[in-house]
Amino acid sequence: MLNSHPDKLLKTHIAEVREAANSIWKNHSDRFRNQPGLYSVLERVVAFHDVGKATRHFQTYINNVVGWRGDKKKKAHTPFSMLAVLNEAKLNAWPWTETLAIAVSAAGHHSQFKSRDDLLLYLIDGRWQQILEDQSKGVDWLALSDAIDTPVSPFLPSIDFQDELAEWFRGNILEQCLDTLAIRTAIAFRLQCQLVHSILLEADKAYLKIEGDARLAYRSRIGKPFELENLTGFIGSKSVNRPSPLDPLRQSARESLAKGMSNQHDSPVLTMTLPTGSGKTLLAAHWALTHRERLRTNEHSPPIVIVLPFLSVIEQTEKEYRSFLGEGISILPYHSLSVREFNPTENANDTEAASKKQAPEAAEFMLDTWDADVIITTFDQFLLALLAPKARYQMRFHSLCDAIVVMDEVQALPTLLWDIVHQSLLALSGFGNFRILAMSATQPGFLQGASEIIQSPETYYRSLTRYELVLKHNEKIRLEDFIAHILLRAKNWSDRRSMIVCNTRKSARSIRDALAKAKHEVIFLSADVTPKDRLASIEKIKEDKPCLVVATQCIEAGVDIDLELVIRDFAPMDSLVQVAGRCNRHAKRAFEQVEIVYLTDDQGRPFCQFIYDKILLQETRSVLDEHLRTNHCIVIPERDIFELTTRYYERIKAKKNLGESLTMKFARWEEIPNVHELLRGKKGEQHSFVVIELDSGLEQELMNVSTIEDRWEKKRALRSLSSRLACISVSVYVQSNFAPERYANLDATGNFWLLRAGFYDLQRGLDLDPNDAAEEVEANWGMLL
Repeated sequence: MLNSHPDKLLKTHIAEVREAANSIWKNHSDRFRNQPGLYSVLERVVAFHDVGKATRHFQTYINNVVGWRGDKKKKAHTPFSMLAVLNEAKLNAWPWTETLAIAVSAAGHHSQFKSRDDLLLYLIDGRWQQILEDQSKGVDWLALSDAIDTPVSPFLPSIDFQDELAEWFRGNILEQCLDTLAIRTAIAFRLQCQLVHSILLEADKAYLKIEGDARLAYRSRIGKPFELENLTGFIGSKSVNRPSPLDPLRQSARESLAKGMSNQHDSPVLTMTLPTGSGKTLLAAHWALTHRERLRTNEHSPPIVIVLPFLSVIEQTEKEYRSFLGEGISILPYHSLSVREFNPTENANDTEAASKKQAPEAAEFMLDTWDADVIITTFDQFLLALLAPKARYQMRFHSLCDAIVVMDEVQALPTLLWDIVHQSLLALSGFGNFRILAMSATQPGFLQGASEIIQSPETYYRSLTRYELVLKHNEKIRLEDFIAHILLRAKNWSDRRSMIVCNTRKSARSIRDALAKAKHEVIFLSADVTPKDRLASIEKIKEDKPCLVVATQCIEAGVDIDLELVIRDFAPMDSLVQVAGRCNRHAKRAFEQVEIVYLTDDQGRPFCQFIYDKILLQETRSVLDEHLRTNHCIVIPERDIFELTTRYYERIKAKKNLGESLTMKFARWEEIPNVHELLRGKKGEQHSFVVIELDSGLEQELMNVSTIEDRWEKKRALRSLSSRLACISVSVYVQSNFAPERYANLDATGNFWLLRAGFYDLQRGLDLDPNDAAEEVEANWGMLL
């Protein structure tokens, strides 16, 4: 008998994986399940993924895991599983599409979705060739065929055998088939392979993580119906309790949305373009929940995935959704600040004992598979599930195929990702009931062919008189001179709500310190301040009292704050418009000012060039200067913003790299950069400090974790503390000779630098020796992982 785990037969494990895969499959929509040939591919993927466990090396290891001391590569089972798949495919003339889908799942279900080079490496690398030849000796092929309930053709590979198989795979599968597909077809095929791979990844772990009666709830939960009247009532109560001059505009937007949803009933890719303050969050919720109810059946309830880039927007959006969804519909926040807690009985009739039995490993599994009605997550996590190869991300890819996705602040997506995201979302819309609504006040327009759900969005901008941009960007001003200028003006700001927005942490800190020295009370927001303190400061700003805010661009998008005066250092057009949306947001006055200045350091270097792409800056200047020449006026009223941003994005699409070569690599199964790098670009060395004084009990809990002997239990225990650590952590870019021990002590687990007292101030944030820190740009925009 062949074993799969120390306490489980291979036959049993395959049967459990097959059962779990069927549960996942049935949890999806009819349209998903009707994809031609997909289920038969999934069946073969399940059958063949663990064929390599039949080798004598693996069986020796699995029967004595504690005492085993052999070569790790020899007991590896995934390369042999792939070899068996390719041999079977060649002998039986499997379709090339099935061959590649099954081979990549066999090779990568314990690591990642393999690139073409990774797959070939197993067949052509001399070390692997010898290992595979050795592994094939002594395999009980009859026992293996019985265990997986599928005939497996015996083989005894030699180096020549593997060379021949590699040549067949390279020529017949990759070059003659995969490489000849049109890009759009190739992207769709790649994602279809990820789909079956994703189901296998979840199914392979499901019954190892979930035991006993708790298995009854696995993928059997059907989402509770949502009464749309609850959302309508919530919107109505907001209008009554917090009436706003923008209420007529918001009502008009709701009517336009209803008409758009009626006209574009089945459009899978939509945009929503509306000015800040028009209630996009609630409009998107209405769109998503309406689609959920229309697509929900007795067997399937599509998940809603809310995708957001910024810390402040995440917190704000989660509060809104919890306010109107009420009990019975599960909400899963999934980002670096979210608490890793999950109640598996929230929407199921499990016993309390079964619930407890799942914790903590099963609860983590439920979290990581996004098994919830509403998932609130980040750009990072969404794009990792869509594009990243690692198994822990790909495990939830299949959840996207029937998801109703709201992607907010879509202008924050770097241009390098525009093409690959557009192509991938378009392909995804063909798999199941996938729907996406990409919304922004400054719509970049990279989703070609998308339908705009708001009729004539430009009319909403033309009716607004909240602010005007005052263009002072053609006159450079040194930071030192700007500070002197601000100190004079600030004497008259005691009864105003004013904000200065900078491009770098250092310039923001310098302005803040000068104002504080002059006895002004300043609210300071930058990445030098912990997320916990930033959120507290934003709540203070919302109190609608006179205040003076100095911030970096972490404040600029989505935050529901209302200022009377905003001064912004020069930045790309979308950033200028987004920060302008914090000025007179609720239209209580008319034509408040957003001043655009151009700050430099002592050497005349513009701060904007430390952080932003030069083409984005050039095209912003071109659009603004064109307006100056045409109108002979340094003031741009809000009514002209839509036209300006449209021209700006047309120029950007013509001049920027939109990532077509990245899309090509993805389509041809070549390796691409990691998602974090694509979102933020390559950065210098960073160090992260935990401001431990902000959480008095955390250091002791880390000490408790350090005493846990089992490495997996220790890992889970650390993960359970991740949100508390993230809330009080600050990262800085540093010089190559930076010594963190000058400022912090390693915690008991050896993973975190705990900042010593004196290097963090509640008013100023992190303050290290300036000789150690690099130019501390705010390149992450307050984005969450």
